[in-house]
Amino acid sequence: MKTLKTFEFTAAVGTGASYEWDKILSGDIVQLDAGKDFECKPATFCTLARSAAKKRKMIVRTSMLPKDRAKDAPVTGVVLQAQKASKEQLAKWAEAEAAAETEETTEE
Repeated sequence: MKTLKTFEFTAAVGTGASYEWDKILSGDIVQLDAGKDFECKPATFCTLARSAAKKRKMIVRTSMLPKDRAKDAPVTGVVLQAQKASKEQLAKWAEAEAAAETEETTEE
């Protein structure tokens, strides 16, 4: 590893794609097509959806398309559905966040 004095970054931070999360996480069963509705890898989009849902105190179920695809067949999209997180799930998130904060405090 080496430390650089300067470096010219080619892309600005935070210029990634934005999605209509309120519509996507409406509770409806939504199908999104790779290359049309999102440009990242389908697994990455599912992670982004989970993160956006968590910020809204929701959970999201996801499935890759086609559902019955062969082992090496390409993923063509995702289907997802968001719903309100249960009290138990909210408690787990709060507990994990508190533990992470405690860990950060002890590292300083």
